[in-house]
Amino acid sequence: MKKAEILLITFVLLVGVIETGLFTSSSSPATTFIKTDKKMDIQEPANMKTSRDYEIGEILWQYTITGGWDNSPQAIAPISDINSDGIDDVIVCSEEEHVRCFDGSAIGTGNVLWEHDAEADVFCQNGLCVMQDIDNDNCQEVVIGTSGGTYNGRMIRTISGGNGSTLWTHDTHEYGGGGWVYQVNCEYDYNNDDITDILAAVGNDGTNTGPRRVYCLDALTGGSIWECFIGGAVFSVIGIEDFTGDGYPDAVAGTTNGAQTLGYVYGINGASGGIEWSYIPPGPSVWALEQIEDITNDGIKDVIIGDYYGNIYGLDSTNGNVIYSNAVGSSALIIERFEKINDVNGDGHPDIVPAHLGSGSIGVKVIDGQTGQFIWNHPVYDKPAVVDRIEDISGDGINDILVGTLYVNNYCYFLNGTNGDEIEVIAYGEAVDSISAIPDVTGDGSMEMVAGGRDGLVTCFSGGLNASLNNPPHAPALTGPIQGTTGILYNYTVVTTDADTDDVFYYIDWGDGTPGEWLGPFSQSVPCNISHLWLSPGLYTVKAKAKDIHNAESNWSEALLVDITNFFTMALYPNWNLITVPRENIWTASTLGQNISGCTTICRFNGESQTYTTHVTGIPYNDFPIVDGVGYFAYVTGESHLNVTGVSIDSVNVPLYIHWNLIGWYKETVTNASSLGAALQDCTTICKYDAVTGSYTTHVVGIPYNDFLITQGMGLFIYVTSDSYWTGDG
Repeated sequence: MKKAEILLITFVLLVGVIETGLFTSSSSPATTFIKTDKKMDIQEPANMKTSRDYEIGEILWQYTITGGWDNSPQAIAPISDINSDGIDDVIVCSEEEHVRCFDGSAIGTGNVLWEHDAEADVFCQNGLCVMQDIDNDNCQEVVIGTSGGTYNGRMIRTISGGNGSTLWTHDTHEYGGGGWVYQVNCEYDYNNDDITDILAAVGNDGTNTGPRRVYCLDALTGGSIWECFIGGAVFSVIGIEDFTGDGYPDAVAGTTNGAQTLGYVYGINGASGGIEWSYIPPGPSVWALEQIEDITNDGIKDVIIGDYYGNIYGLDSTNGNVIYSNAVGSSALIIERFEKINDVNGDGHPDIVPAHLGSGSIGVKVIDGQTGQFIWNHPVYDKPAVVDRIEDISGDGINDILVGTLYVNNYCYFLNGTNGDEIEVIAYGEAVDSISAIPDVTGDGSMEMVAGGRDGLVTCFSGGLNASLNNPPHAPALTGPIQGTTGILYNYTVVTTDADTDDVFYYIDWGDGTPGEWLGPFSQSVPCNISHLWLSPGLYTVKAKAKDIHNAESNWSEALLVDITNFFTMALYPNWNLITVPRENIWTASTLGQNISGCTTICRFNGESQTYTTHVTGIPYNDFPIVDGVGYFAYVTGESHLNVTGVSIDSVNVPLYIHWNLIGWYKETVTNASSLGAALQDCTTICKYDAVTGSYTTHVVGIPYNDFLITQGMGLFIYVTSDSYWTGDG
């Protein structure tokens, strides 16, 4: 029984009876089209040589999986070159419980480099991911999540990409009868060891004692970093950038409830595994998740989800609120997964292609990642159950799309990502259960397609003869400070090269919601220098991308994690200094004195009694509190600094009494004496103290003389003729 044939009876979800509740649908009627298609010759091509060119859709190699009761490939992914021939290779997971690594450069008959007995099958494309090398053989590793029978399956396993041996297995039978593993995701490091860790979406066991949780596993050992118990089967999970502000990547999961009647989406804290928020869509399960760019202008990337009824929602990743909604079509059964492609319509947001089990007339759609609206729709012969992105093969600089259809009318499509036009259509001869783009095999600059058929046929098709007329720039290098302070400009440099020597533009994502724009053009390899400041403390993910004059975009650069603090520093001079502490604090005079090197004395002025109170550092006497918005004298024996961090002060409420009062300017914005004097009730005089000269400068309100600047951290004497309060105006 095939995953694309799995339907859910109304209000009975997939995990009901053995992680089942399954039945096989009848084949849907064919959608009628009139088109001349290339019929796939499933015989091995004769006299193929690597020295010649291959047209788009021409077979490069084939292999038929045999030996099982069900041989269909369910997941395919490229892996970096295993056999040192300079060509990336291909991982194929098949229903007969094997994982194979194919030589990507084979011509004619597919060549298996290694074969791994997984003891269970990988359920679908989401059950496979390829991650970085962890066994020091300079090969990427393969991570699978399996379903299968009660005893042999239901596990997460990492396999050596170099030789196919098992590195570790995490068996989910630690909870009841274990649970099907529907998705594994290898995107982020959750334990700060510089290795991307593994998220796994795991279901139930048919008796309600199964895992029903999201696992976060250490990629080196398979041990749990954390587990998030959901209570119902978990069908999808992805890692996303930090939305909690703690500096750790987070996660989003798609699930059903224990009764299998309600779908849920959960935002999960990546540091602890705790649930931060939830959203209930109309459909009884959620299988499709993807991170999108920021659509709420809060500087944090958001998410898009697809449910069992074909509904699409753009959610605020910080709280799960719906920002936009749409639906694939009224007759769509389920959105299985999303594929992200680069920006199709020029709005600066990557766009989304859903793989779904709706009819062919509903077709392939591209969703605007920013608005949720459809950019284009293209009907296909049958259900577009599998999709993948492929680098531009049409010459317009935009990703193109691979599509496989199934039940009766089984075709592979190369579609133009910009408008959905058919570049090539191939009749496959059996239901297309999996499809993937792989890097160039033939040396003509175009990626290729690998498709997996219902009866075990794996075919690598050419992506075309020099189909990519223009190469995008390489991912740029971004350099600059990774630590800083709010309100200060920092300089960054971004540079890239372009294989076609085209001029390039740069786009910087500062991670704080600042609207971006393309900078340039610049000659390729010539650095672009740009400055930026952050207004709020936090850990910001900063990255850059480039595009050439043909609008072909690069991948994002490696991100810089920039730690911006509310650090404040102020130079102090020998003898007396008039200061304020411009951060929220619970300090006293003794704390302030101890935090200033060489400080012997802290003094405050009481406006009500017109007297001073003095605290000598190190002696527990007259230890008064330090109040926001109030100025203090500090005596130091040599040059020193006031250094503080913390939350900026939002507001103050300082009582003012007739005669002299001492206040402190706590704001980052600079003002002047005349502005402050005008904002204070019945104020006649503003005085500042110069620590260098030991003298005062006096400004009489209303007279344009000695109108000095007032900066953050300064203490100030003010004279008023009536009692009032200062609330920070000025």
